[in-house]
Order: sequence, then structure tokens, then C-alpha cells
Amino acid sequence: MRESRFDFRMRFLTRNDIDVVKRLCQEWFPIRYPDSWYDSIVSNNRFFSLATIWDNQIVGILITEIKPYLECNQEDSGFLLVTSNDGNKTLVAYILTLGVVKSFRRKGIATLMIHNLEENLKNLISLQYCKAIYLHVLTTNTLAIRFYEKLHFKRFKLLPFYYSINESSCDGFCYVYYINGGRPPFCT
Repeated sequence: MRESRFDFRMRFLTRNDIDVVKRLCQEWFPIRYPDSWYDSIVSNNRFFSLATIWDNQIVGILITEIKPYLECNQEDSGFLLVTSNDGNKTLVAYILTLGVVKSFRRKGIATLMIHNLEENLKNLISLQYCKAIYLHVLTTNTLAIRFYEKLHFKRFKLLPFYYSINESSCDGFCYVYYINGGRPPFCT
């Protein structure tokens, strides 16, 4: 049977999804998350945790943390122009996890999830102060880098030794996509 993008539906992750999400994250990523993280992503409203469903199975997940820009880690600071008038209420969306089941890749699922996130961040009144979406990616993950650049994410900076994978340090990049009038500090 041929799948089209219209066969997929999206919904928020629930507690019932934790075991599946754990398994998928272990398959997809070299980083291990504690059990408390999985509980948080389905119960804490600071997370936008989206599942793409096909035939009642999770085939993609997008987990994003919505947080004040002033709470960004030191290595990520500086990617957003913030004025004194709105500094305390400026939000950013940090993509923690984006993955698609191997047999469903290259069908537009990841793009649909990013667009869904973007639309929610632009249209929900409670998120009108969200000015950027940002993420980290391994410098060696050229497929992911091309994907994000195709979606107009801009490379902000190199993060030397950002990741620790199998007891080895690996470099990462920080990428940013500006929304809701957000812009980089060097923009005039």
C-alpha cells in the first residue's frame, strides 16, 4: 500500500506512549535520556511533544521545550536580538528530539512536524513572544544539516566538544530559525 502525507495524523504524546518513545529514542540517537525526562515530556506543559501516527503506530516524534530566552544555556546565548522592553517575556523553542522510523523517512514527516510546530508558535496567543526555534546537531550529521538548512534554519555557531558519545567528545552546531519578528543580534 502506498502512503501519502494525507494518511498521517498528528497528536500530542501521552503517558501511554512513553515505552514506544523510549524505544525509538534508543534506536535513533546515541544519547540516553533518564526516565524522568520521558515523564516530563508528556506531563509538563513547557514541552511541545508531537507524534506522527500511521496505522495506529508512532512513526515520528518531535519534542520541543518552550522556555524563556534568558534561560538558554551559556553556549546558546546570543542568537537573538532582545530589547529591554520584551527581554523578560521573550520565549524560544528548543528542539530536543526529532526522529522518524526508518521505513517512513523521506516522506515529508519531519517537515510536517516542523511546520506544525512553527504554525503553533505563530498562531497561539500564549506563544506570541516565541521569537526563535533552535536546535543542536552533530557536525558530522550532514543529512540533518541539509534538512534544517532546506527549512531555512541558519547556522549560528560551532559548539566544540558539545556532545559526549561513547565516551568521545564530538562537535555540534547550533542552528536557529527566526519567527514572530525574532531576528539575530547582528541584523539591522
